[in-house]
Amino acid sequence: QKPVKRQKNANGYSFPERLPEGEVLRDSAKKEWVLGPPIGKGGFGEIYSASENKQIDPTFPYAVKIEPHENGPLFMEKNFYIKIANRIDVESWKQSKKTKVLGIPTYYGSGTHNYNNQKYRFMVIERYGKDLWSMFLNNQRKFPPATVYKCALQIIDALNYIHDKDYIHGDIKGANLLLGIKSGTENNVFLVDFGLACKYTTKEFKRDPKQAHNGTIEYTSCDWHQGVPTRRGDFEILGYNLLQWLCSTLPWEKDIKNKEKVYDKKKEFMANPKDYMDKHFPNAPKVMYEFFDYISKVKYNDCPNYKYCKDLFTKELKRLKAPVSG
Repeated sequence: QKPVKRQKNANGYSFPERLPEGEVLRDSAKKEWVLGPPIGKGGFGEIYSASENKQIDPTFPYAVKIEPHENGPLFMEKNFYIKIANRIDVESWKQSKKTKVLGIPTYYGSGTHNYNNQKYRFMVIERYGKDLWSMFLNNQRKFPPATVYKCALQIIDALNYIHDKDYIHGDIKGANLLLGIKSGTENNVFLVDFGLACKYTTKEFKRDPKQAHNGTIEYTSCDWHQGVPTRRGDFEILGYNLLQWLCSTLPWEKDIKNKEKVYDKKKEFMANPKDYMDKHFPNAPKVMYEFFDYISKVKYNDCPNYKYCKDLFTKELKRLKAPVSG
């Protein structure tokens, strides 16, 4: 029987065939997982709910990402979890920072699976709830300022952890920010999808045409537009998300097909955040001026001041008389 010829999507990666509910996958540690209903589609593959096979939980509390073996992103992501975000490292970091919840997904295992003469790669993580992007759209494209600042605090912690491990995320956006569904984590945001995570630049700043305009064009940073992974770039990406959540749209959304034009507008923004925001975001809260002003002054190989950035948003929450957590 010949392998099925698979459809490729816009980014050139093959889409996997739909796997049936009840299919059993065995990971590299020989642990078995049973697939539940599909819960989404990533840029590179399918995402299914799952349960441990020994004692099937009808809530299917795990998520399994599956992609054709020849695709690359899940291989990169799996390695990120094994090397950088394994449970022991995440727990010890949380203890050192006295943080109860860190918005990094819990990794449970990975392996390969054959189905219908095709070889697949899969990875098992904790299952999460709604993503912020769909909530933003359902909320008339706006979040209350207090919600935005609480998200900012949690995402900065996740970035701090990733950067401490010498990596950047590179694709922070509402679709990659999911709410917890486990008891006690329903108001916590988890940063998912580490398919673009890579080591940040510490040497000279050198444009890489092969990686140019990496990430998601609406939000990607000026450095990532040039193919250079930096920690300040993650903060710039975060800033564009926060601005969109507060003000509904970004000035370059109509130019998405022209990557260079988007990059030019962002360069103008970061060259003088205050002037650009006065012109395009006259009603943006002052804290966003302060945040972008700070990011615009961070050197490409500098470590951002996580505490300073968190303090900006904590101060705003206190001014709004809103609780910092929850």
